[in-house]
Amino acid sequence: MSKSSLFILYGDFNFDGRAKRMLEMAEFFGPATILDASVNPLQAGHEPGRRRVVLRSHWGPVRCHIVFWSQAIREVFRRRPDVVYAQNFFSTLPAWVAARLTGAQFIYDAYELIVPE
Repeated sequence: MSKSSLFILYGDFNFDGRAKRMLEMAEFFGPATILDASVNPLQAGHEPGRRRVVLRSHWGPVRCHIVFWSQAIREVFRRRPDVVYAQNFFSTLPAWVAARLTGAQFIYDAYELIVPE
């Protein structure tokens, strides 16, 4: 049985090797989509299976998180995945809320033990 997945990462997926390995594992079970964030609008390409939230560098951290969280929840409602992966500390809350609102399974794969900020 195929299970669709949505990976939510507050950061650039291109630079997260662990998230890439988890994506490869999830793709074994079905289609996977990535939602990540960047402050660089030039990196906001429209690759298939990927959605980028562009965060403006002049925004404060609270606004960046609110914009990202709202986009994450919107993307879960749009895609209706079977599984939602939180790929780092800052994606945990929106991924958990989105999974609960849509009935998706929630996987927390945030491996950070200390958040420097």
